[in-house]
Amino acid sequence: MSCASNRKESSLSEPVFSSIETEPAEITLQPSAPVFSDITGKDWMLTGVFIGGADTLFSRENLPRENGRNYFTLKFDSGTVSGTGAPNRFSAPYTSGDNNSVSILPMRSTLMAALFEPENLKEHEFYVYLQNASAWKLADEKLTLFSKTKDEQEARLVFGF
Repeated sequence: MSCASNRKESSLSEPVFSSIETEPAEITLQPSAPVFSDITGKDWMLTGVFIGGADTLFSRENLPRENGRNYFTLKFDSGTVSGTGAPNRFSAPYTSGDNNSVSILPMRSTLMAALFEPENLKEHEFYVYLQNASAWKLADEKLTLFSKTKDEQEARLVFGF
């Protein structure tokens, strides 16, 4: 300020601000909604199959011990979904969009003969459900793919780590 200023000098006893909040503002952090990149690059293992809302009683524990851990797996990565059925490996291009939509395009797979085929889920059915997938959901580290059977019944495939 110059000496010719008409501004009134404030005394030290006057507050600089007219009001000071004494309590911090409450900040609420909302968890962000999962995005498709949250499920990519991870090796998912099928843990449950539900047809028409009913549990098919598929159990990973009932798969053969020697290769059962490798059966019915899934991985989305770089525009390709891949994994294993029982026992064949598969891959296919996919697209994902808004509102948790997903579309798995025609698949290709190896053609090994199955020495074991689970009673409650045939490899061919698994492939049909994947190709008919239309949406996904991620909650509690579980990936759910929403699909349809060849008879147009609702199918849900649940995957974990």
